[in-house]
Amino acid sequence: MKFYVFVLGVLWGFLATHAQSVNIKTVAIEGYDVVAYHKGRALEGTAALQVKMDDVYYYFSNEENRILFKQDSKKYLPKYGGFCAIGIAKYNNKYDIDPEDFLIDGGELYLFCPNVLDEWISDKENLKEKANMKWIKIREKPKKK
Repeated sequence: MKFYVFVLGVLWGFLATHAQSVNIKTVAIEGYDVVAYHKGRALEGTAALQVKMDDVYYYFSNEENRILFKQDSKKYLPKYGGFCAIGIAKYNNKYDIDPEDFLIDGGELYLFCPNVLDEWISDKENLKEKANMKWIKIREKPKKK
């Protein structure tokens, strides 16, 4: 009996140690700087310059951008929770984006899957209207795998 208790203790200790090494925080937009997008560039941020908001970490490429975000975060947050705008508009689902494919339109940040930005631009008003209506219904829906 002591042997089983010992084995269970070792196993539990291993699992606890292993679990602590897993990165459990959620990083927005693969660590790209949401303020930099509004300045016309897709720049990776750094964990050293981060802001936590609603259990999500936003990384910034410089201190000025971090401060701007803290002053008015809503101005810089991406549309549709940072998921692909085309995926929302056309497929009613959340899809991961390519952080290099973005558009600032009317002061708002739109992000896209690879190679679909031109499709959005060619029918922007129609797709934007669809995405806005659909986002209300799917915002809490799990991401498409």
